[in-house]
Amino acid sequence: MLGRTASIAVVLLWHSISPADAENLCDAVSNTNTKWPQITKHVDAALGRKSHKCGNAMGMDGAYSQYCYWAFEYRSEYAYIGFDLLREKLSQCRLGQSNLRDKSVNHPDTFTLEKFAFDTRDIVLSYKDKVTLEQSLIFVHLRQKPDS
Repeated sequence: MLGRTASIAVVLLWHSISPADAENLCDAVSNTNTKWPQITKHVDAALGRKSHKCGNAMGMDGAYSQYCYWAFEYRSEYAYIGFDLLREKLSQCRLGQSNLRDKSVNHPDTFTLEKFAFDTRDIVLSYKDKVTLEQSLIFVHLRQKPDS
Protein backbone atom coordinates (compact mmCIF):
# COMPACT_ATOMS: atom_id res chain seq x y z
CA MET A 1 0.00 0.00 0.00
CA LEU A 2 1.25 3.47 -0.81
CA GLY A 3 2.26 5.82 1.97
CA ARG A 4 0.82 9.29 2.42
CA THR A 5 3.58 10.96 0.38
CA ALA A 6 3.19 8.48 -2.48
CA SER A 7 -0.60 8.88 -2.42
CA ILE A 8 -0.22 12.64 -2.76
CA ALA A 9 2.21 12.11 -5.62
CA VAL A 10 -0.30 9.83 -7.39
CA VAL A 11 -2.95 12.54 -7.14
CA LEU A 12 -0.52 15.16 -8.47
CA LEU A 13 0.58 12.94 -11.37
CA TRP A 14 -2.94 11.84 -12.20
CA HIS A 15 -4.18 15.41 -12.37
CA SER A 16 -1.29 16.34 -14.66
CA ILE A 17 -2.80 14.12 -17.37
CA SER A 18 -5.32 15.80 -19.60
CA PRO A 19 -8.43 13.64 -20.09
CA ALA A 20 -7.75 13.50 -23.85
CA ASP A 21 -4.18 12.28 -23.40
CA ALA A 22 -5.17 9.75 -20.75
CA GLU A 23 -7.94 8.28 -22.90
CA ASN A 24 -6.07 8.41 -26.19
CA LEU A 25 -3.00 6.44 -25.11
CA CYS A 26 -4.79 3.17 -25.87
CA ASP A 27 -6.07 4.49 -29.19
CA ALA A 28 -2.59 5.69 -30.12
CA VAL A 29 -0.84 2.37 -29.45
CA SER A 30 -3.69 0.35 -31.02
CA ASN A 31 -3.75 2.33 -34.27
CA THR A 32 -1.08 1.06 -36.70
CA ASN A 33 -1.00 4.50 -38.37
CA THR A 34 0.02 6.30 -35.18
CA LYS A 35 3.61 7.48 -35.29
CA TRP A 36 6.04 7.21 -32.37
CA PRO A 37 6.08 10.97 -31.53
CA GLN A 38 2.32 10.84 -30.98
CA ILE A 39 2.71 7.95 -28.55
CA THR A 40 5.53 9.63 -26.63
CA LYS A 41 3.31 12.71 -26.27
CA HIS A 42 0.80 10.55 -24.38
CA VAL A 43 3.54 9.01 -22.23
CA ASP A 44 4.92 12.50 -21.49
CA ALA A 45 1.45 13.50 -20.27
CA ALA A 46 1.10 10.37 -18.15
CA LEU A 47 4.49 10.92 -16.51
CA GLY A 48 4.02 14.67 -16.11
CA ARG A 49 7.29 15.45 -17.89
CA LYS A 50 8.56 15.99 -21.39
CA SER A 51 12.23 15.25 -20.93
CA HIS A 52 13.07 11.96 -22.56
CA LYS A 53 15.74 10.46 -24.77
CA CYS A 54 14.90 8.27 -27.74
CA GLY A 55 16.55 5.89 -30.17
CA ASN A 56 16.06 2.94 -32.51
CA ALA A 57 16.99 -0.70 -32.09
CA MET A 58 16.65 -4.04 -33.82
CA GLY A 59 16.10 -7.21 -31.79
CA MET A 60 17.68 -10.58 -32.38
CA ASP A 61 14.40 -11.75 -33.93
CA GLY A 62 14.60 -8.99 -36.53
CA ALA A 63 11.92 -6.88 -34.90
CA TYR A 64 12.50 -3.15 -35.26
CA SER A 65 11.78 -0.95 -32.26
CA GLN A 66 11.73 2.67 -31.32
CA TYR A 67 12.26 3.51 -27.69
CA CYS A 68 12.37 6.41 -25.31
CA TYR A 69 13.30 6.60 -21.69
CA TRP A 70 12.43 9.03 -18.96
CA ALA A 71 14.94 9.62 -16.15
CA PHE A 72 14.01 10.28 -12.54
CA GLU A 73 16.00 10.69 -9.36
CA TYR A 74 17.30 7.33 -8.14
CA ARG A 75 14.44 5.33 -6.58
CA SER A 76 12.14 8.32 -6.74
CA GLU A 77 8.53 7.70 -5.72
CA TYR A 78 7.55 9.55 -8.90
CA ALA A 79 9.36 6.93 -10.98
CA TYR A 80 7.59 4.04 -9.22
CA ILE A 81 4.24 5.76 -9.47
CA GLY A 82 4.74 6.79 -13.10
CA PHE A 83 5.63 3.21 -14.06
CA ASP A 84 2.56 1.88 -12.25
CA LEU A 85 0.32 4.46 -13.95
CA LEU A 86 1.61 3.47 -17.39
CA ARG A 87 1.32 -0.24 -16.63
CA GLU A 88 -2.24 0.23 -15.40
CA LYS A 89 -3.22 2.31 -18.43
CA LEU A 90 -1.70 -0.15 -20.91
CA SER A 91 -3.35 -3.06 -19.07
CA GLN A 92 -6.73 -1.44 -19.72
CA CYS A 93 -6.25 -1.07 -23.48
CA ARG A 94 -8.85 -3.13 -25.31
CA LEU A 95 -6.36 -4.92 -27.60
CA GLY A 96 -3.39 -4.85 -25.28
CA GLN A 97 -2.61 -7.33 -22.59
CA SER A 98 0.41 -7.92 -20.45
CA ASN A 99 1.94 -11.23 -21.39
CA LEU A 100 5.52 -11.09 -20.18
CA ARG A 101 7.18 -10.32 -16.88
CA ASP A 102 10.96 -10.62 -16.71
CA LYS A 103 13.00 -9.97 -13.62
CA SER A 104 16.02 -12.07 -14.62
CA VAL A 105 18.31 -9.22 -15.76
CA ASN A 106 21.13 -8.71 -13.27
CA HIS A 107 22.89 -5.48 -14.25
CA PRO A 108 20.44 -2.86 -12.89
CA ASP A 109 19.74 -2.71 -9.18
CA THR A 110 16.05 -3.21 -9.95
CA PHE A 111 14.46 -4.33 -13.20
CA THR A 112 10.83 -4.93 -14.17
CA LEU A 113 9.58 -5.52 -17.70
CA GLU A 114 6.10 -6.03 -19.11
CA LYS A 115 5.04 -6.53 -22.72
CA PHE A 116 1.65 -5.51 -24.06
CA ALA A 117 0.62 -7.20 -27.31
CA PHE A 118 -1.33 -5.46 -30.06
CA ASP A 119 -2.19 -6.60 -33.58
CA THR A 120 0.99 -5.62 -35.45
CA ARG A 121 3.20 -4.29 -32.67
CA ASP A 122 3.99 -4.55 -29.02
CA ILE A 123 4.64 -1.99 -26.33
CA VAL A 124 7.37 -3.05 -23.92
CA LEU A 125 7.44 -1.12 -20.66
CA SER A 126 10.36 -1.44 -18.27
CA TYR A 127 11.58 0.12 -15.05
CA LYS A 128 15.25 0.18 -14.04
CA ASP A 129 17.06 1.54 -10.99
CA LYS A 130 20.67 2.39 -11.87
CA VAL A 131 22.78 3.31 -8.86
CA THR A 132 25.87 4.15 -10.94
CA LEU A 133 23.81 6.70 -12.89
CA GLU A 134 21.95 7.75 -9.73
CA GLN A 135 18.75 7.48 -11.77
CA SER A 136 15.61 5.43 -12.11
CA LEU A 137 14.57 4.96 -15.72
CA ILE A 138 11.26 4.17 -17.36
CA PHE A 139 11.69 2.74 -20.88
CA VAL A 140 8.90 2.46 -23.44
CA HIS A 141 9.63 0.45 -26.60
CA LEU A 142 7.31 0.39 -29.59
CA ARG A 143 8.22 -2.88 -31.26
CA GLN A 144 6.97 -3.87 -34.72
CA LYS A 145 6.31 -7.61 -34.93
CA PRO A 146 8.70 -9.23 -37.45
CA ASP A 147 5.89 -10.63 -39.61
CA SER A 148 4.06 -7.24 -39.87
